[in-house]
Amino acid sequence: MLRDISVAAFRACQCRDYARVDLRIDSSGKPFVLEINPLPGLGTTGFFALAARAAGHSYSSLINRILDSAHSRCFGVGIR
Repeated sequence: MLRDISVAAFRACQCRDYARVDLRIDSSGKPFVLEINPLPGLGTTGFFALAARAAGHSYSSLINRILDSAHSRCFGVGIR
């Protein structure tokens, strides 16, 4: 459910390639979007990199995924 909410918010805000969607859970247990950061910091110790690491991605795979997404969007083909 959290992934679906995040993806819907990303698309509704017309984000491209990457963004950080911050969610919270209210007192009744219902999730809501707190904010969307369409250009979160990409430092190795930033929240975006930490979330990627928690999802099983190395820092280099995170950066490569962002680049692959942008390349596909701009040129219509994958680079791999």
